[in-house]
Amino acid sequence: MFRGILSQQSIGTIFIAVFLSIIVGSLSASLLIDLICHIHSNTHEYPFSQISTYLLEHTNVLRTAQLIQGTFTFLLPAIFIANLISLKPSSFLNLNTTSSTSKYALSGVCIVILLPIISLTALVNESLSLPQFLEPIELVFQKWETQAKELTSILIDTNNPVEIGYNYFVIAVAAAVTEEFLFRGIIQNLLVKRLKNHHFAIWITAAIFSFTHFQIYGFIPRLILGAYLGYLLYWTRSLYVPIFAHFCNNAFTLTVMYGFHSNISNLQNSSTLNISESILLSIPAIIIFFWLIKSLKQNSE
Repeated sequence: MFRGILSQQSIGTIFIAVFLSIIVGSLSASLLIDLICHIHSNTHEYPFSQISTYLLEHTNVLRTAQLIQGTFTFLLPAIFIANLISLKPSSFLNLNTTSSTSKYALSGVCIVILLPIISLTALVNESLSLPQFLEPIELVFQKWETQAKELTSILIDTNNPVEIGYNYFVIAVAAAVTEEFLFRGIIQNLLVKRLKNHHFAIWITAAIFSFTHFQIYGFIPRLILGAYLGYLLYWTRSLYVPIFAHFCNNAFTLTVMYGFHSNISNLQNSSTLNISESILLSIPAIIIFFWLIKSLKQNSE
């Protein structure tokens, strides 16, 4: 009934619709999470201001909350907007194109090859600091960074197989699907149509993707990851490939964390390389990465 009603509207109007859809989705998720906390706590008087504390004390509810937040903030708005701007939403989202097994395999291998490069950029990113007059803003970013690390630490601090499996589903599977639908499926495709330049569209989308994680000290590594996922969509014309690569990145990272006994501090102390080590590993990694990318592009032609 409403399919395609924004197809003739300007890109600006469509982006306003995207923004409003995300806001409505995020608010809806918050209300649903609040309701779940009330039900789980067996009380109708649980104060909204203490919801975050309650979630940190009940990790399975926290995992469910993250799943709901991702679904309502990223996935559902993406599907909704795709229906508003196209008579063929699945085609607009690049869901109709099939890909060979080799494309999936190469996209996953490239993610692993990228890790030394991402580690190097992470070191550079962490060494940067804002000017003195922006110190209050930097303190806010540092607070967000600390909270994100604490949240991840709480989520993975378990030996329960069911909870570990739930972590993989929420952090690796669901995050990859929901985020790729919005950022690559909607935002990048819209920018490509508007800018007529896929390189600009890919990097702008990657910047938005990185910024919305609100972790400034991981902005550059996540920017590179986002750009890689964007180029995967451009080369393969299939959203499934960047979803798979995104899943591989998150699953590999989560597996490494569990390899260090689900302890974030141990992971950082044990696996963080210095700049010279990262450079040495990055040189062959870059060569191998671009060789693999060449193979991936040839398979896509």
